[in-house]
Amino acid sequence: MSKLPPARFRPITMTFTGQTSANQTQEYILSMLDKLTFDEFGPPSGLKCVLSIDDLNMPAKEMYGAQPPIELLRQYFDHGF
Repeated sequence: MSKLPPARFRPITMTFTGQTSANQTQEYILSMLDKLTFDEFGPPSGLKCVLSIDDLNMPAKEMYGAQPPIELLRQYFDHGF
């Protein structure tokens, strides 16, 4: 990620732990992006966002096996992150 040209990419790097929550994940990702409209976030104009997550499988599972931070990422990608 450090070799990506900053003139073209906005890298976001994060590490999941057993205590990572969906709220923490959302807050961190949104803090790294710009607010484009009232309810839309993204990298500055002309840049692409690259998201790298270490230890993706680490968040604790809920009673029925869901991992909320991973579900949040799935939702982002389903809706065109």
